[in-house]
Amino acid sequence: MAPQEDQIKAITARDPYGALGLDDDPQLAFAGIRALRQMAEFCERYQVGRLRQAGHTWAEIAGWARVSAQALHKKHAQALRDSEAASK
Repeated sequence: MAPQEDQIKAITARDPYGALGLDDDPQLAFAGIRALRQMAEFCERYQVGRLRQAGHTWAEIAGWARVSAQALHKKHAQALRDSEAASK
């Protein structure tokens, strides 16, 4: 498991409010916000990969994400290539 994923799980297990960015301790709350951002990025990357494997075009996915196809491709294409290469 990646260190970032370990950090997300540790924050969530220790303090669910911190994980949501709602803790009274601003440092813990900020760590929670970072964890949420990392989780959202992980989920987006995962779903883009699934959509590409299902045959959807970059333009289709970009429309759903409300960004340009170029922006979506720039953000995810290399990670998807790396993931495909690692799985072979």
